[in-house]
Formats: sequence, structure tokens, C-alpha cells
Amino acid sequence: MTESLRDSNLESPAVAKGKIIFRILIYLVFLGIVLFLLAGTIQWTMGWVFLAVFGILTTFSAFLVPVNEEMKEERTKLKEDVKQWDKYLAGIPSLLFPLGFTVVGALDYRFGWSGGFPLWLTMVAIIIGMAGYMFSGWAAKVNRFYARFVRIQTERGHHAITNGPYQVVRHPGYAGLIVYCLAAPVMLESYWAFVPVGLIVVILVVRTALEDKTLIEELPGYSAYIQQTRYRLIPGIW
Repeated sequence: MTESLRDSNLESPAVAKGKIIFRILIYLVFLGIVLFLLAGTIQWTMGWVFLAVFGILTTFSAFLVPVNEEMKEERTKLKEDVKQWDKYLAGIPSLLFPLGFTVVGALDYRFGWSGGFPLWLTMVAIIIGMAGYMFSGWAAKVNRFYARFVRIQTERGHHAITNGPYQVVRHPGYAGLIVYCLAAPVMLESYWAFVPVGLIVVILVVRTALEDKTLIEELPGYSAYIQQTRYRLIPGIW
């Protein structure tokens, strides 16, 4: 009886997706207010383009990634066996993405700190940034152990994922996010936005190295997997 009552309280995937989309819309409104308030105008074409691209990508990812209670827990809750170093490292990128470089980009536009970028380069950045974000979303879709914090999910039968983008690099979620972050300042026409982006990239690279070490030492099958997929973030380099 207790089990059936608990099951009846579980959200359907459609309801859960609806809530995620609603939160995305609320966040986009907030981000837009910050962006144009700090820019001092709503007549900023690339500001609108940046906001639209981010909205499309986050909504696309919400539809792409399956939603269930286990995955929601892994991506929102800080559990006891999360690695101590990740309790600190995980929070900084979350704070700076995308708010950090959005704020800097908007202020840059308002005060004219940067000279901007050629239109062709901005278009290339949009395409590359979208590809990077979607690559990261693909990783979240195929990896049912994809989580916000680093831990070995023993109770869920955690094992190495070797298909999809994990055949290209061992940490495609980080790799795709880094690509998007590096493209974002160009979309925002701001050289100074590379400062918060640089901090995000450095932290993600450090997290990649520490997470990889943890997985090699503790995750069944991971040592064999690294012989198949040799590079962490950049094929042929690292």
C-alpha cells in the first residue's frame, strides 16, 4: 500500500519535462532582464541572438535528455559520497555559466570596452557554440550516470559508458560545454567576457583531470575503456 502511494506521487515524464521547460523560460526572462538592463538598451542585435541561441539550446537539451527520479536526484542533490574537492569545484562554473560572461558582455557593450568581432567570425562562433552545446547534451542523453557532482553511483550499478560521444573523448559533457563557453564571448561581441569564460574552462579542465583519476581508481571497466578512448577532452591532444 505504501509503495503504491509513493508510486502514485511520482511525476510522469511529461509533467517533469513541463516543469523543466517552465524553469528554463523563467531563467531566460531573468537572463534577458540582466542582459539588457546592464547593456542599457534593448536595441542590441547580438544580445538578442545570444539569448535566443541559449534559449533554443537549453530547451533542446531538456527535450533530448530523459527525465526520471533517479537522474533528477543525481543532477540536483549533493550526496554524502560526493568527492570532497568537487563540492567546491562544481559550484563555480554553475555560478558563472552563463550569468558571469553575460554580465561582463552586457557591460562591455554598454561602455564600449571591446571593438567587437567581424560578422563572419560571429556567425562561425554561433555554429561552433551550438555544436558544442549539443555535443554536451548528447553525452547527457546516452549516459544515465551523468551527474552534477562526481561520485561513484554504486547503488545504481555504475559502469563506464563507451558509446555515442564517449567514443570520441572520455568527458564529452565537459568538452562540449567548453566549446560553447569559448564561443559565447564572440556572440556577445566582448573580449572581456573571455575572463569569466577562462575561469570556467580552467576549473572544468581541473575537474576533468580529478574525475578521470577517480574513475580510473574506482569505476569498474574504466581502465579498459581508456585504452579504447585515449583522450579526455581534445582528440589527439589530451
